Amino acid sequence: MQYVRPVRRRGGRIRAAKPDTAAFRHCVTALRAAPAYFLFVDDREENVRAARDVGMNGHVFTGQDALAAAVDAWLPAG
Repeated sequence: MQYVRPVRRRGGRIRAAKPDTAAFRHCVTALRAAPAYFLFVDDREENVRAARDVGMNGHVFTGQDALAAAVDAWLPAG
């Protein structure tokens, strides 16, 4: 992975919204990347579960320290 950037999409523009898996598939298609290259972060378990259902990595946000650990674990070593 060469570049990490946050992605924000509004459900109305793509006619799908979280936790509909179509919303996550849209992001994968639009960015032309494998789902495994995504880390989806949200404070709602059902949204994270839907992201995982399409093959994304997911993290339920509970605080900054836990998020930092999740990002460190997700990023490739080196």
